[in-house]
Amino acid sequence: MTITSGASGSGTHAIGYSVAANTAGTSRSATITAAGKVFTVTQAAAPCSFAISPASASVAAAGGSGSFAMQAPAGCTSTATSSASWLTVTGGATGSGNHTISYSTSSNNGGAGRSATITAGGKIFTVTQVGSCTYTLGTSSTAPLAAGGANSVAMTAAAGCTWTASSDSPSWLKILSGSGNGNGWVTYNVVANKGGTRTGRITAGGKTLTVTQAAAGCTFSISPASQSASSAGGTFTVGVTAAVTAPVTASSEGCTYQLGRTSSTSTAAGGVDSVKMMASSGCAWHATSDSSWLAVLAGSGTGDGWVAYSVAKNTGATRTGRLTVGGLTFGVIICLDSTFPEPASMMASRGATALFIPTNNGLPIKRANPDIIADARRFAIARATENHMSVIRADVAGQANDLLSYGSSGVVDFDGRVLATARRLSADLVVSDIDASPRISRALD
Repeated sequence: MTITSGASGSGTHAIGYSVAANTAGTSRSATITAAGKVFTVTQAAAPCSFAISPASASVAAAGGSGSFAMQAPAGCTSTATSSASWLTVTGGATGSGNHTISYSTSSNNGGAGRSATITAGGKIFTVTQVGSCTYTLGTSSTAPLAAGGANSVAMTAAAGCTWTASSDSPSWLKILSGSGNGNGWVTYNVVANKGGTRTGRITAGGKTLTVTQAAAGCTFSISPASQSASSAGGTFTVGVTAAVTAPVTASSEGCTYQLGRTSSTSTAAGGVDSVKMMASSGCAWHATSDSSWLAVLAGSGTGDGWVAYSVAKNTGATRTGRLTVGGLTFGVIICLDSTFPEPASMMASRGATALFIPTNNGLPIKRANPDIIADARRFAIARATENHMSVIRADVAGQANDLLSYGSSGVVDFDGRVLATARRLSADLVVSDIDASPRISRALD
């Protein structure tokens, strides 16, 4: 504050003054004293304005630390807050005027990137962190037959992790479907082999599947099978005929079956894989496992299809299990069992593609309630959709002595659609077609 006029005078007179702009965020006061009298001037604080630099940052998946500058007039206070638990303000959370705000980020173990913000003084600082992607193939090697055929291998990756498959032998080892985001399948076709054993490789997400295809079967014959020669000797010729023979397939009642490969080698870490089943049109088949650590995930169908299976982690010595293709398998659980997911899941893990539930919902007449039908149907739909298999419930109906059952018999297919229901309170016959291979189609969705 400066006195601009009347700094000295006689008698009555005016004293002039000027006040400089206040750039601080706090108010201030000053006085002018004349003839022992005090004149006080109070000046308001400057409006607080905030700016940050920079406005954003990117950090590695492993995490790290950083900082940004807060610019504000002296006396202007700001508080910094984070929008996510993985982004922590480590310094300058509360500050006045110009100061530095520091932060740290934890590691991002997921496949997808993420972002969060720090807000201070109404300004937003954005931190973007990339994801950490790891990829695993269901198996590292496979040995298809000479006849070739389509097959697939499971890719396990976190959501947000993209991958693309490529073949080093595209002339006979062809990628049919080979890109994705997160978990998925690499589907490929092996062309029939008319020569010797050959090896190709499919690479996806930095992992390699080695495909060793068996040689074509060969038969040989010679003609003639014998020759007579005179005592004088001479020169003769014998012809050798070689032919490629077709692979052997299993057959039953007009149906022929062939697996895309007859063996597979899994790493100790285990994983998920599948094998192509080639069958005549209309020929049903079902897959079962002889080992608890080798679980069938999707294993029934009609005609061509897929057998999907999982291999548990091996913490011991080398082991061998077998998948066998056979007839339709169904599971049976009793009444109250259907209200819990575990019994049905156990049947599905053992290869069942249809679940039968014999039921007795007979209750004392005073307690009987038609709402029990809806409850029973809700459980049937839940078990069907959880395990991707058809559910057939057979309930008693009508009155017997002092018990009454409204009846909850019906058929639900693998995607939860109610295909048929029985009449209430009386015996009824329900007939419905069910899909014998729902778990195959769902596994490949």
